[in-house]
Amino acid sequence: MFESQQPRLLTRKTSGGSRHMKLSSQINPIILKIEEDLRRLKTHEALSNSTADTISIGLSGLGNLYKCAQQPLQGLHSDEKCSNNALLDASSKLLDLGIATRDIALLLKDATRSLQYTIQEKKSESRIKSSISDYVHWRKKIKKKAKGQLSSIKGMDVGSGSKRILEDDDGEDLIIVSKMLKCVTIINVSIYEHIIIFLCTPVTKPRSRKWLFLSKLRHRRRGALDDNQNELIDVDDALCTLCCSHHMTADVEKLQLAEKKLEALMDGIEGIENGLDSMISQLTKTRASLLNIYS
Repeated sequence: MFESQQPRLLTRKTSGGSRHMKLSSQINPIILKIEEDLRRLKTHEALSNSTADTISIGLSGLGNLYKCAQQPLQGLHSDEKCSNNALLDASSKLLDLGIATRDIALLLKDATRSLQYTIQEKKSESRIKSSISDYVHWRKKIKKKAKGQLSSIKGMDVGSGSKRILEDDDGEDLIIVSKMLKCVTIINVSIYEHIIIFLCTPVTKPRSRKWLFLSKLRHRRRGALDDNQNELIDVDDALCTLCCSHHMTADVEKLQLAEKKLEALMDGIEGIENGLDSMISQLTKTRASLLNIYS
């Protein structure tokens, strides 16, 4: 998930008097904590697949990184102001992408909630089939929207944007903080990509030959395919099993399985939504601090 281009934050030799040394002594422990959090997130991602649950954990860690970044940002003095606003531009794009990604996740939440309600209330078989069809329709629309969002995310040139900031005539404190934010930005973009990939999980219409084949194949090779399984695929499998029932309203076991998988998906989506809400709040604060610096 996380790219190898992350720079080390404490590699530049600094000079510039007692004021700089004072600020450096204040932010270096924070930067060390950020580096430790980065390592922890990388390790977590290496051991995990892109489920809603693991994405939520990544968002929580990202929110903590932005919180840590606030103190050194606010500690910059007025003479550290810079006219180069590449980081400010990046933060604005990340904020817009975060809001757009949350909106897509909310569409999935609404579609899932509607289907969940229909199955929980044990509606008629025709009503359940209609609700499943609506869910599949929205999944396809969500996938299309998410693909468009993925293009915007991949279009962010994090590396070159950060290089323009780290120029020799910038203040030493600004360079340290810029390196720190570059690391956090790279993490941010990577987590966005994984959210969108999750939302782009392929969906096939229930009772189609392709769906039946894939469902049977997953059950036969469950152990080998666990790394590619997520909450959306679990719901697809449960719906396929339910649709194959001759009398779905009377098949309590299959209805309960579908309810269970839909509940797990709802929990996962809400985790992503809450994580994005928190991160958007932190990004807004970061952008406000950057506006003060790059003005």
